[in-house]
Amino acid sequence: MEMDNKPASMSMKDYLIRVQSVKLMLGEKLIETIVNHQFTSMVQAMRTNNSIELSGFGKFYFNTKKANKRLDNLISKKSYLENVLKNDDLDENKKRRALSHLASSIEEIAYLKSKTNEFQSDLRGMEEQDYSIETFEEAD
Repeated sequence: MEMDNKPASMSMKDYLIRVQSVKLMLGEKLIETIVNHQFTSMVQAMRTNNSIELSGFGKFYFNTKKANKRLDNLISKKSYLENVLKNDDLDENKKRRALSHLASSIEEIAYLKSKTNEFQSDLRGMEEQDYSIETFEEAD
């Protein structure tokens, strides 16, 4: 795909949708639905696995070291926001914004804790494969 023709004001996603719509002679809404579905599927796959592979594009890994660093930063941010919210002089707009940031930080902390604790055994950051246990009957 030619990236030189992409207008600076257009997002990569919108550009991808427009180019594929013309190339495949399909409506932009249909292409957008497909792209959104693919990204939603990738996000869900990364929540349950430690890596995803996009055929013809590459493989993406969950980086535990970066996640631990991010987790430390989020815990500090959470503590800071909790202290800010204790201030009685805080106006309503700043209080609402701080509560929103606190809620998203708590959600991300929970997610990162589950991911970093779940996959500790493999040093490369890949999840362990499930092996099926089958019993074989011996020949009579």
